[in-house]
Amino acid sequence: FLLDVYHLDQLEQGFWVLPSCSDGSVEAIVWNEEIPLPAREALILSTADLYEKLFAVNPLDMSSYMWWDALAYGYGCGIYHPESDAEDARIQEAMFAALTKILALTSAKCQAAALHGLGHLRHPDTERVIETYLLQNPHLDRDSADYAKACITGDIL
Repeated sequence: FLLDVYHLDQLEQGFWVLPSCSDGSVEAIVWNEEIPLPAREALILSTADLYEKLFAVNPLDMSSYMWWDALAYGYGCGIYHPESDAEDARIQEAMFAALTKILALTSAKCQAAALHGLGHLRHPDTERVIETYLLQNPHLDRDSADYAKACITGDIL
């Protein structure tokens, strides 16, 4: 329904604001420890539906691609330590699950956004998921395959 109600430039602007660390933003909610962890995990997992139902239909300009930049680090709303903090590890697992689901969509733009997010997230299983993606998509052009490989090591902008 969003495409029927808002112009594309309005959606683009809104989807730049949503993941930023401002009151009521997705990032602020995800990293707010006062909100029960299962609710925050559900919010993160629901982003796969956002990609499937909106961004696969219209990826907008760059907001869908850059969505995970702030979320994957938690840098705007606090410090993120999945290797030493159990709650942060669960947040990272939820993000990894959502990004893995987005990577499986048929939309090339959604796949690129998922790869970008995986490159920032630095989950321990990132290499396995991206290598599997590359094996399942031998038709990728060289630039896309090279970018996917760069996402394994986080060598992305």
